[in-house]
Amino acid sequence: MADVFISHHTKSAGEKSSEKVVPKIAAALDDVGVTSWYSPSNTINLGSYASRITSEIKKCQIFLLVHTAGCDNSEHVRRELNYALQEKANGSSLEILCVQVDDSSISEEIIYWLGPCDRIKISPDQQHIQEFANRIVSSLLLAMRETIRTHEETIRTHEKTIRAREETIRTHEKTIREQKSQIQQLTRKLKKASKQRPEAGQPPERQQEATSKPEPQLQPMAQGTQAVEAQKKLNQSQGTPDFEEPPNAPLEQEQEAQTGEKTEQEVMRTIKGFIIAILIFALFYTLVLASSQWLISP
Repeated sequence: MADVFISHHTKSAGEKSSEKVVPKIAAALDDVGVTSWYSPSNTINLGSYASRITSEIKKCQIFLLVHTAGCDNSEHVRRELNYALQEKANGSSLEILCVQVDDSSISEEIIYWLGPCDRIKISPDQQHIQEFANRIVSSLLLAMRETIRTHEETIRTHEKTIRAREETIRTHEKTIREQKSQIQQLTRKLKKASKQRPEAGQPPERQQEATSKPEPQLQPMAQGTQAVEAQKKLNQSQGTPDFEEPPNAPLEQEQEAQTGEKTEQEVMRTIKGFIIAILIFALFYTLVLASSQWLISP
């Protein structure tokens, strides 16, 4: 990959060309540590010429048009300049420069396509070419500093995003711990309620009798066995049972059963919510790891 792509016109019959100036510019750039690429005249008819030209323009940082007589009518120069302008319009950081090395004037059409790009006129002697090479170095350094600032800003933005995601993960972890504590409390309540409920497998009437056995209300009895028997006969004749069930016993039993069922439902809902929260957290954590690896990878 070359730092500078040099676009120039190859001499036709009766025309001056840049064949002597372009190698001098390339050598001066090489002396200051800047690589360059230009197409020699013997590669124009090769089949891979177009793909090589477009590849070098995409990879370079500066597109340098060396203007000489005949450039305005060169189809290759027009195509190269147009391709460089398209790359710049597509968001490339490519810098376009035009340098005049003779007294020929630039056509209005080329001026239009160059637009605000820099146009520099230099003498083809070695001193002016070397000064121009130093200017190219300065332009590359400025472009590199701007690229570094852009990358640093991008890194700071990614670091800020990662910190925000880490904070979100900590918040989810705290929420999961709280939900886990709630599940443990509800589980204890459920166990306690299960112990208070009647034994499973018994008919409802037997369960009610087993859990709410009525306390007997004894009528005043006389002394002796005869008084007790007489009192029983009296109660049977009047239709009064020997023992009276507490009026609120069935209601309390029903309320306890409903409370146990509600506690079970609440525990199941909490467990489902806890499982969903764990799945969401796992998915989010996976995305964070993937994005972090993408940011860290070169």
